[in-house]
Amino acid sequence: MALTRTDENELLTALYGGVFDTPPWGLFLTRLRARTNADICRIRVRPGDAAGFWREVQSASARTADDKDVAELNDLAPFADLRPGRVYSGTELGGGIAEHGRYMRVSAPNGGDVAVSMARARSDFTAGSAALLSGLASHLSIALRTLIGLERERLRANVAALAHARFAVGWLLLDDRGRILDLDSVAAGMLASGKAMRRVGDGRLRLIFPAAEALLEKILDRPDRLSRGARAAWMDIDPPVQIIFMQPAAGTGPSLTAPACLALVRPIVGPVEKEWRLLANLFHLTRRESALALRIAHGETIAEAGKALGLTLETARNYSKRIYAKTGARGQADLVRFLMSGVTAFA
Repeated sequence: MALTRTDENELLTALYGGVFDTPPWGLFLTRLRARTNADICRIRVRPGDAAGFWREVQSASARTADDKDVAELNDLAPFADLRPGRVYSGTELGGGIAEHGRYMRVSAPNGGDVAVSMARARSDFTAGSAALLSGLASHLSIALRTLIGLERERLRANVAALAHARFAVGWLLLDDRGRILDLDSVAAGMLASGKAMRRVGDGRLRLIFPAAEALLEKILDRPDRLSRGARAAWMDIDPPVQIIFMQPAAGTGPSLTAPACLALVRPIVGPVEKEWRLLANLFHLTRRESALALRIAHGETIAEAGKALGLTLETARNYSKRIYAKTGARGQADLVRFLMSGVTAFA
């Protein structure tokens, strides 16, 4: 059945726009319920990598005198057994499914399924309501494909943000005038503090340290400088913060302003107490040995590190010998290289 102009304006706009809502498709289900005079409508999604596990993502129900009847409607059909794109009635499915119901499963090309159900407590649906649901099948498939793609990118973005946060590295994308196009939470926090950098009225990035600001101006004047390699400067010295300018990744679509420069910012942090567990796992160090190794890796001498940990100089030296033996380091410089280039950078 071809969708009417009203259906296209009301149902399809809500269906396609609903993939950006959390949870998705609330307005679409509300309009579908009103369009078909259903007592309740639901959408369930089954991920492509979790066969048999359906998740209800949205529902819309009528608020009438029959609320109790509506709440007791069983519209959880055996969706996995339904032929994609075909609309089933409750009487066809049986097994306690709501008699006055319509059920449809649709698959997405990139994996996953979406199931739509609508039910009434008393009278049955018209043939037109079932035909409407059938007419939405291809659109539901496209909407599900879009939703899966969006959720995958959100997951990747969250993982990348976590990795950046563990490295204490922030990033900003700048256009050819130095305006901030996008940034992550680490850079946003530094920007909000206003100590090392700030955003001026027209959206441009301004760096507080003159040397860093001068380097930024040079790069904006001739972005091709970055084709010969990244450039770095100090943004602050207390605590120390570095900034690295480099060419942005390729692949910007036509709907986004092309960035001219990627800026990475990283505070140089001191030892963190929780890092000792990583060293203990890697090199079978004790907690005291790990704490001493971390302090040495962050620039303290054996004497300074031992004093900070309440150790005598002799004890600190004995610990350092055991650390070198367990890690295979040939000296302090070797130990610093092991620790600062390994997984302790994540902590």
